[in-house]
Amino acid sequence: MIHGFTISDEIYNKLNNSINNKTTPWNKNLAGNIREEYSIYESKNLIEDFLLNQIKLSKFTEKFNFKVLNPYPLDLKIASLWVNFQKKYEFNPIHDHDGVFSFIIFMKIPFIMGDELRRSPGKNAKHNLAGHLQFFFLGENQQSHIEKIALPTDKTWEKRGLLFRSHLNHMVYPFYSSDDYRITISGNFAFDNSNMKYQGENPK
Repeated sequence: MIHGFTISDEIYNKLNNSINNKTTPWNKNLAGNIREEYSIYESKNLIEDFLLNQIKLSKFTEKFNFKVLNPYPLDLKIASLWVNFQKKYEFNPIHDHDGVFSFIIFMKIPFIMGDELRRSPGKNAKHNLAGHLQFFFLGENQQSHIEKIALPTDKTWEKRGLLFRSHLNHMVYPFYSSDDYRITISGNFAFDNSNMKYQGENPK
């Protein structure tokens, strides 16, 4: 359901250079309550081949039987790519993505989870999820019960990433212990022969 990976220093440095050259605001296309979100679609070639290999390693196309669902060759390409500069108190509400597969790459996380949990206004709550990334999905019996996975995505997650089905609902909780940016890169894959509009052709 969720596939983890680590990017090389070379890819990380190239992506860092690309986000320093961001110019196109992308907020209107996204769910985030985040002031600074930018398209970096022109940098998709830096990461596309690596992520296509991760899709193969995840065996998602086998698990979800795409050869039956889609009669065409399983040619995938990045349909959208953007960077999030999240500040203290900002958050991403529960949402899903367009496309078939989506991904998150953690470029910079300005806090350690222990410090974050101690600074959180919910430090005495039953579920203190400050700074976490949380996924929501149906349980194994596919009934009405919603399962949740909360990931403590702090500084130790830098250069790591997650790949998942685009319809999988998730959210990012606000953080409180740093004035620096939490920087992540996100994007969506779609079938090359689908009717989906691609960011570089007709922004959505």
